[in-house]
Amino acid sequence: MQDVSLEKRKVIIFILGILIFSLGLSWIKKASPGLSKQLLCIRQDQKNSQSDLKNEEDSVTKIISINSADQKNLLNIPGIGPVISRRIIEYRKTNGLFAAIEDLQKVKGIGPKKFELLKKHISL
Repeated sequence: MQDVSLEKRKVIIFILGILIFSLGLSWIKKASPGLSKQLLCIRQDQKNSQSDLKNEEDSVTKIISINSADQKNLLNIPGIGPVISRRIIEYRKTNGLFAAIEDLQKVKGIGPKKFELLKKHISL
């Protein structure tokens, strides 16, 4: 080993390190074949939880005025889609501004159950 220079020794040690690391990884894969799948599922669940939390915070903090919101803003209300948002705007054009948020139930497609879901997200 005296003929091997310091640089060559470093290269040999580096290659041996990579080899040992690779063998360790392949051993882990064989020892627990579902581990990588489980790790991916955990990571996806974390992303979904963070996304759900962000969406929940956004929907809780945004209160939309049903008397002044345009269609784009009405679509930000959870449970309101393009059809209902158009109906709300048409209702305002035909009947004037809403006098109370409960009047939203006069719009076709918004009954008592849907109104209960909407009322925490709306104002006049």
